[in-house]
Amino acid sequence: MHQSFHTLLLPTDLLVSDLLFYNRLGSSLSCSFIPLSPSFPLFVPPPPLSSVMPIVQSYLRYAPSGASCGVVYAAGAGDAGSSAASALAFAHPASKSSASHVVLCPALENVIAWDIRKGQQEYMLQSDGKHAATCVARSPDQRHIAVGYSDGAIRLWNSATRTVAVAFNGHSAAVTVLRFDAQGALLYSGSRDTDVIVWDIVAETGLYRLKGHKDAITDIRLLPKHKLLLTSSRDSLIKVWDSTQSCVDTIVGHRAEVWSMAVDDDETMLITGTSDPELRVWSIRPVEAATSASSAFSLGSGKLADLKKIANITGIEFHLDGVIRRQSTDRACALTILSEARVLACHNGDRTVEFYRIRTVEDVSKRAAKRIAKQQQQQQQQTEGQEMAVDEPSSTTPADRIILCHVLRTGAKVRGLDLQVQSVGVPSAAEAADDASNKKKKAKKSDKLAAVKLLAAVGLADNSVELFSLDLGTNSAEEVKIASVERAGHRSDIRSLALSSDESLILSTSNNELKIWNRVTKACLRTIECGYGLCSLFVPGNRHVIVGTKTGELQLFDIASGVMLENVKAHEGAVWSICLRPDRRGFVSGSADHDVKFWEFELVTEQVPMEEGSQHVQAQRRLTFTHEKTLKMTEDVLAVTYSPNQQLLAVSLLDCTVKVFYADSLKFFLSMYGHKLPVLAMDISSDNALLVTASADKNVKIWGLDYGDCHRSLFAHADSVMSVRFVPETHYFFSVSKDKTLRYWDADRFEHIASLEGHHSEVWCLAVSKTGHFIVTGSHDRSIRVWERTEQQLFVEEEREREREQEYENAAVESRERAANAGLSVPGQEGSADDENGAGDASQAGPSAGGASAGSAALAGKRTMETIRSGEQLIEALEIAIDEKAKEDAYLQQFHAYEQMREQLQKEQDEIEQAQQQQKQQLEALEASGAKGKRGAGKNSKSRDVSEYEQSILAAEATTAAAAALAVRVAAAAATAAPRPPAKHPMLMAYGNLSHYDYVLQVLHRIRASDLEATLLLLSFSHVSHLLEYIEYFVRNGKSIELCLRCELFLMRLYQNQIVAAPALLSTVESLHQHTRSRITEQKNIIGFNMAALKFMKRDLESQASMKLFSDVPIKLQAIRKKKKKAIKS
Repeated sequence: MHQSFHTLLLPTDLLVSDLLFYNRLGSSLSCSFIPLSPSFPLFVPPPPLSSVMPIVQSYLRYAPSGASCGVVYAAGAGDAGSSAASALAFAHPASKSSASHVVLCPALENVIAWDIRKGQQEYMLQSDGKHAATCVARSPDQRHIAVGYSDGAIRLWNSATRTVAVAFNGHSAAVTVLRFDAQGALLYSGSRDTDVIVWDIVAETGLYRLKGHKDAITDIRLLPKHKLLLTSSRDSLIKVWDSTQSCVDTIVGHRAEVWSMAVDDDETMLITGTSDPELRVWSIRPVEAATSASSAFSLGSGKLADLKKIANITGIEFHLDGVIRRQSTDRACALTILSEARVLACHNGDRTVEFYRIRTVEDVSKRAAKRIAKQQQQQQQQTEGQEMAVDEPSSTTPADRIILCHVLRTGAKVRGLDLQVQSVGVPSAAEAADDASNKKKKAKKSDKLAAVKLLAAVGLADNSVELFSLDLGTNSAEEVKIASVERAGHRSDIRSLALSSDESLILSTSNNELKIWNRVTKACLRTIECGYGLCSLFVPGNRHVIVGTKTGELQLFDIASGVMLENVKAHEGAVWSICLRPDRRGFVSGSADHDVKFWEFELVTEQVPMEEGSQHVQAQRRLTFTHEKTLKMTEDVLAVTYSPNQQLLAVSLLDCTVKVFYADSLKFFLSMYGHKLPVLAMDISSDNALLVTASADKNVKIWGLDYGDCHRSLFAHADSVMSVRFVPETHYFFSVSKDKTLRYWDADRFEHIASLEGHHSEVWCLAVSKTGHFIVTGSHDRSIRVWERTEQQLFVEEEREREREQEYENAAVESRERAANAGLSVPGQEGSADDENGAGDASQAGPSAGGASAGSAALAGKRTMETIRSGEQLIEALEIAIDEKAKEDAYLQQFHAYEQMREQLQKEQDEIEQAQQQQKQQLEALEASGAKGKRGAGKNSKSRDVSEYEQSILAAEATTAAAAALAVRVAAAAATAAPRPPAKHPMLMAYGNLSHYDYVLQVLHRIRASDLEATLLLLSFSHVSHLLEYIEYFVRNGKSIELCLRCELFLMRLYQNQIVAAPALLSTVESLHQHTRSRITEQKNIIGFNMAALKFMKRDLESQASMKLFSDVPIKLQAIRKKKKKAIKS
């Protein structure tokens, strides 16, 4: 191919560097530069940019428009295998005056607080991620809301500001359960990665990871009195952990997966729920007492007799008392004990929630004694006074203590449950009436359980939340459904979408209902019952909609009244597609009965009564549609579409072909084949030139409508392509698939422009606005998402580069995590690698590898891209600091040498001046003595004075010569400039001319507290040694003591062997040992002083409150006396 080459003329007075620059520029632009003489005035301008380099096509980026709509409750995005222990929570605890009706509900990637009574959304915890929220928990102090996500992340939201306060990354799979401790300072999380992590909320970091289970964690329970932690898993085991982070016991005896646990407040009873229809009851008691005394309950001669006692080294044992048969045969998803109300709630995997009343041991013993006495009395009456043997009291079972009192049944499977106690001891209405009519029952009231009123929030699998009021009496129970939130979303997956002509309304259909949405506010305006809608459209005028159903009906609805105007049995099979005619006077429908039918809109006049029950009628016009003609096909019709000029009609069939007919005569025009599986959707461009087809074979094909040739076949998605739509007036189109993505394409360049991710399940349908300003998609996750076009430009090469970088980062994180998974054991503990491998080599690049054994602890954090970036930034900061320190040391050496030279010259100059002064004085003395010798001295003395004088003259000359040489050296030293301070690194200047010490400290501060350990693991030992030196400087000067101590202790435990084997670090370690103790003492004194001050303030406030309370007593007494006087007078 011929390449154009351009020549440019340049002036001759250019530097060599300029010529080199233009030569390099010319080689990149395919041109050359020729120097001109100054007399040559001609300048040849460069060619236009379009002829030098190709123009890069740019597109406008699409982005999500706020949160999705249509989702009420979706915990875990429909993951049926996840635990429901923390799938729902009340936003506020119940108070004595009122109950809470605001419920926190996971809704895909967000958490929505619904006021169920009002049916309104209070607020939303909107996440910027793409992963679904799986569980939610509220802290006891009401300050935080913990949310776990499907990618293993945990975010701690501030309840007041509704912003993320802390983010934890430690799990590698979905979080299944979250538990706060009683103080709200620690958070326990369990995941499908089989690990349990303990997080310190105050320090914003992970404390440790508990490893030992072989399957997903299902529940976590705390025993604060015994300082134990119980964890259950789908591996059918319950593990007991103590405060030393060790597994001290494993409770066996379950034949199936353990899904839930519950412990009473006294920590004397443990109840476990599994996949089998039984609840196991365990008694928790000291080992000494258990071995010496007989148990209150016994299993008897059952099949589980060998599993009755399970002792551990903690001083307590878990004794299996027996089992309780549940009514449900599904798994027990969650168990909750309300100790105040003595109620046990069991949330099953089906549509039921079972409520049990718990009797005390004393009540059970009394009832058993009364029953035995009654039996003995009956036997005595039967034997008529004959002697008989008195049987010993029979042993009681858990079924005697835990009694089923009520079963709550819902309309769909229960996915989440949370309870609140409204009142205890208030009898139900039925029992109050019975007690008033029968006085004998009042005498037996002491044997009854107190009546309890509960508030139950239930999250259902059909995208709804219900609120129940339960009145659990002694012998009866009542339930009242207070309210529900269900109109804000579909009960099943969304199968079709349509936009009104003014694009202000969105129509969506699902099984048995259709909904009208406001596009801007995303509010549901109307919900209408219909059939299983597979396709839909707005009738011109936007007052009516037509829905094609799975049973073959075409249903016409009036939006304003929500009434079905007409239900026509149009087809014998499912209506898979309907398309509005471009002239807007009719539409066409395609069905599984091999027919394509054409319909016309008509206005008919009907006689309707003027008023209900009136005999007077009036004429009223109503919209309807009539069948015009039918096109018979040989296979099931899956999709039909008109060309915008209404000349062609395209029909896709089950035989993987697309037939094109003339719309007016229905004569055959083209047949397009090439897909390996049926074409599920298609669309024609606005200029009637291109047809795009989407198939179940994961491909999208672009066809020309002039000859029916296939321009290009694109591998579009990783799963079946469900829908495709052109952007009007362009050749850009969008496609959606079962792979949960929406993709943007250019049909002219055959390029994939961008992928839009956000849905958590299969995407069934999409709709494109007339101007392409926004896109609407509907999914199996019951959400409707709006994607708006932004002003941000998008370049395909940059997008592909970004995708490659993302894939590389994900692969790097996964490979690093797999390679270092064994090295994340907690250093310094028994069985860790550092204790086994000896001192090793001091130049070792990292910590010795060693995995955590079963039932041991490991580090809480995990390697993510953020920790890798933080590690790289810390390494870069250390290298910059090391270079800066080396330059400073070199400058100080040069400056000290320069100063020493100047001091030496000054010293020599002073010595010469002193010698000259002495010689001058000596010469003056000799001259004076020589004058006296002339008047009276002899010849010998005269000669002696002359010799001394000559010697002094010679010494003075030598001193003068030395002074001259010194002057030359001083002049040379003066000409030598003093060494200048080295220029600081640009990074230090960019951060405000920081010192290298402050820069390293600032980089340490930028590392998230929860990622600190995982970041420090990325450092080599050489960087660790330098970091310890900087930490010693920070500790010695009292800077960021808490952060430095965390780094110091972790590195000391992690690199203990290497540090001991490195003599160069001994002085640093000794200094750290000395200053660390003093700084810790200072911090303890500060904390103690602050605690004492807070206690004093608390006592002061309490005294003021009590004084205010007692000051109101006389006023209240006067009011009471006045009421009594009025009552007496009346």
